[in-house]
This record gives sequence, structure tokens and C-alpha cells, in this order.
Amino acid sequence: MNLERVPNEEKLQLCRKYYLGGFALLPFLWLVNVLWFFKEAFFKPAYTEQPQIQSYVKRSAFGLLCVGGDPDHLDQHLPNPSSQLGGDR
Repeated sequence: MNLERVPNEEKLQLCRKYYLGGFALLPFLWLVNVLWFFKEAFFKPAYTEQPQIQSYVKRSAFGLLCVGGDPDHLDQHLPNPSSQLGGDR
């Protein structure tokens, strides 16, 4: 989607919908929200709706971190390659 063609009010509405959609057990929408609106929220010249968009982007990123949790937890479920090669004798 080309956000440059969308009016600022619609950007805010869309960002809010994706943020709220993440709570409906669809955290993928938070990822989309962060990817689509990060540049819009933090690198574009200031406009009226921008602080609210920044807030939704930050909250979406926080939600992703909470849902994603600790990436090290995957180590508990993966086999240890050294034990398969006879390294744990």
C-alpha cells in the first residue's frame, strides 16, 4: 500500500484498526502496523495525526515483543547437535 496517497486522517484510522486487530489474537497485524507506519510515524515531517500514529506503532511493537517473548526459549525445544554426534559422553 502506498501511504503517500492516503490522507492523514485515513492513515490514523488504518493504523488504529491494525493496532486493535492485534488484540483479536492476530498479532501479525501488529507486525504489519509497525512495518507500514514506522517511517510515517518517525521520519516524515510533523503533522497533526502523527503523535497518535507514533503511539499506535510503539504499542504495536510492544505487543509483538510480549507475544513473541524470549527468542532463547526456542533452544529448549531444539535438539542438541552435539548429543547426536556423540559429544555428550
